[in-house]
Amino acid sequence: MTHKYTIEALRELISVRRYSEQAFGMCASSLPEGLSSDLCLRGATECGDAIGELEALIDRLGGGRDAHGAVAGLRRSGWAGLHAALARAEDGAILEACERGESWILEAYRNALDDHLPDFVRDTVLRQFEVLMGTHDAIRGCRALRAVRGDAGAPGAQTGQH
Repeated sequence: MTHKYTIEALRELISVRRYSEQAFGMCASSLPEGLSSDLCLRGATECGDAIGELEALIDRLGGGRDAHGAVAGLRRSGWAGLHAALARAEDGAILEACERGESWILEAYRNALDDHLPDFVRDTVLRQFEVLMGTHDAIRGCRALRAVRGDAGAPGAQTGQH
């Protein structure tokens, strides 16, 4: 039995996660210490952990490692607009870019879950998808909290500063 399409789907997820790990790292270093930067660090860590798991699945399926990703870079990914948000140095805009990036990752996982995957692969991909949904919801909640407090777009805005 060949697992060509499963391996292809896993490589696509790895590619998405690699770009996202890089983007979350940039966001975390651009945000002030606190909940927002912690969420970005959490996103980057989750991406790194997921990559390791997905690579192990490919190895188990006999696929070997592929150094090339299928995604054409941050500008044409779910992270489009990240550089502009970072240049503006507006915490709210950076969090918005993170939420868009997480939405993009979720879509990649939905696409993979639509494929016929072996049960052990589906279990891992579904578990990662559920973790992603939690992080996505946390980022959305952080954005909403900032909006309620009125500091969503303030450059370098931090909770409690006046």
